[in-house]
Amino acid sequence: MKIQLIDGHFSAADALELTTRMVQVKVRFLEDKIKGLEHEEDIKMREGRIKNLQNELAAVRKLWSENGSSQLYLHAVISTNEEK
Repeated sequence: MKIQLIDGHFSAADALELTTRMVQVKVRFLEDKIKGLEHEEDIKMREGRIKNLQNELAAVRKLWSENGSSQLYLHAVISTNEEK
């Protein structure tokens, strides 16, 4: 099964806003999971994932601002493990 989340051309500003919001949702999800954890190992793993997402977003923001493109194509799909 697949869920098509994003598939289209966006202005650079809209692409950045959409990407930023998606990362923020994932970060909030991980932060909520951390609140219920007791094992330091699991907490550190999720904190590391949050930091990685923040670093990736910063890199994308820098790349897109340096690129100077007025339009960007974004494609995002969620698929189950059965489909690759």
